[in-house]
Formats: sequence, C-alpha cells, structure tokens
Amino acid sequence: MPDELSALARANPATCYDLLLQSAAGAIRTVAANPQHHPHVHGVVTGGGLSCDSSGLMDASPKWVACRPGFFLPVRVLSRVFRGRYLDGLRRAHTRGDLRFFGKLQPLASAAAFHAFL
Repeated sequence: MPDELSALARANPATCYDLLLQSAAGAIRTVAANPQHHPHVHGVVTGGGLSCDSSGLMDASPKWVACRPGFFLPVRVLSRVFRGRYLDGLRRAHTRGDLRFFGKLQPLASAAAFHAFL
C-alpha cells in the first residue's frame, strides 16, 4: 500500500484492510483466469488452487490444481488490476460514507478532494 494511503488505512482499518485483501484476491483471480498471460508473480501465494467452474465458483468436489513450476501470474498486470480494484473500492467506500476523516484527512471528506487524492 502506498504511503499516501497509510493515514486513511489507520483511520479506517476494517474497511481498508478488508478491501486490501479483497482486491488482492480479486486481482489474482482475474489475472489467473486469462489464459493469454505468461504466469509469474513475486509474493507469498500458494502454488495453485482449488478447482473452480468458469464463473469462479469452487467445484462441488474441488481438486488441487497446481500452477506451472516456477510461474504463477505476471506482476505488472497483477499490480494494475489490484490497483484498479483497490481504488474502485475506496471510491465506493467514500460514496457509501464508510470512511472517516480526522485531522489532516478532513479535506478528503469532499468527493472532489477525494477524487483528486486518488
């Protein structure tokens, strides 16, 4: 998470960290589902996952599906997908009024200021 979002995450840990994990999981699923990408990632992830149907729902009797040795997902693509998901989630959280703005964060309560910040 970039430094610019640290204060926002400290003030809104439940929303921001839940969104952080949801965005990471969603980005991995989106990129992994695209067979055109050459898989590769640097991070702590499993070497595969449980089998899913084409809509991403886990099979009734899931089986372990290993990734190719040494590769999983492309880092740059994963980063862009993750960043887009996280920023979209922050926008939605702001619109719903789920974020709190204290001290130097107060100007971000304005939709225009928050949009410019993002």
